[in-house]
Amino acid sequence: MEREKNLILDAGNLTAKHEQELEAMGCKLHKPEEMTPLLQKQMEEGFDPAQTLIVLPGNGAQIVQSYCDPSWLNLWPHRALVKAKRYWEPGQKPEVIVERIVPQDIARGINDIVVMDDVISSGTTCHRLYEKNQTWVAQARWSAIVWIKQRTSDALRGYHTIYAVREVGTQKTKAPINSLSTLLSDANIAQGFANGKNNFANPKLLLMLLEEIRKNRENTPH
Repeated sequence: MEREKNLILDAGNLTAKHEQELEAMGCKLHKPEEMTPLLQKQMEEGFDPAQTLIVLPGNGAQIVQSYCDPSWLNLWPHRALVKAKRYWEPGQKPEVIVERIVPQDIARGINDIVVMDDVISSGTTCHRLYEKNQTWVAQARWSAIVWIKQRTSDALRGYHTIYAVREVGTQKTKAPINSLSTLLSDANIAQGFANGKNNFANPKLLLMLLEEIRKNRENTPH
């Protein structure tokens, strides 16, 4: 029996045909242009721009930022890009290496640090960021805000609040989740997603569709 599969459509507009084919394969599609306004609204309701540092770890976070309204981003003067690299081998726990927040990015009067990202899966990235930086900003309250999170990742030590526009999986079981941009750019991850246990009845069909989408993007003027 195939299980719930989640795909973030973060690689630009797809044709209606391609969306329909992904849904026919059992993918639940998540569109950034629908999730991002809700993420922005939550930030506005929960935090003071003058006293908040937004931390953007890695490529996923930068993609989230690219979908934010530029005028909304201008309301938040304190933002820090932090390198974060995720390493994962099938059957092993994921590991993440993160860097420190650059000291000059931490302005005086910062009371809240908000980690903004695309997905919280295991919570490892958030945990490593807190572990690496908390000592240097001991007075700040840590929160995380994302498009999607796994329900298995409810407890994040050191975090005051965790907000996700959408949640997937159950309290005990993760649901497969990936971003289209990653599947199009990394063949190994695409293979792993396609061939995951009970993910797709016919993995080759997904891989063929991804190749078709890739070629379509290459032939479409940007």
